[in-house]
Amino acid sequence: PIGTLIACVAQSLGARVLISEPSSFRAEFARSLGIEAVDPHKMVDLVNEKTDGAGADVVFEVAGVPASVEMMTKLPRARGRLVMVAIHNGHIPVDLFRFFWRELSLVGARVYEPKISKKQLHWPQVSYCLSTVLLLILFRLNAPGMHFRQLIPAAII
Repeated sequence: PIGTLIACVAQSLGARVLISEPSSFRAEFARSLGIEAVDPHKMVDLVNEKTDGAGADVVFEVAGVPASVEMMTKLPRARGRLVMVAIHNGHIPVDLFRFFWRELSLVGARVYEPKISKKQLHWPQVSYCLSTVLLLILFRLNAPGMHFRQLIPAAII
């Protein structure tokens, strides 16, 4: 899933990564890659615990479902960044008061370029990234035994 790929890239660039994953199969897969994966219902409390209430520097929304949009404004720190990777069908309510109060920035990401990750997201400063991964699968690993990490160098270039 794209969220796990984003988490791998962020982690390879030095970020401490935490993903929200309702599927036990995909959560276990993420853990096998060294990524901390948690139940979505525990995400807000865990981010607050791990950041002493400050919140995440960068939050990726990749699921494209109303529940993840509702969660996304609860996770970033003041002046944090939201990266919208998901494609949403229709209008979804967003907590604009929290968006205003926390002075959040929103970046749409349809095509990945190195200048986006290095210039706009400030990877070295990232403390926690959220990647909500629900049902979006963009590719399939066809080669038997192919390890997911082998895809990371291609994603960074």
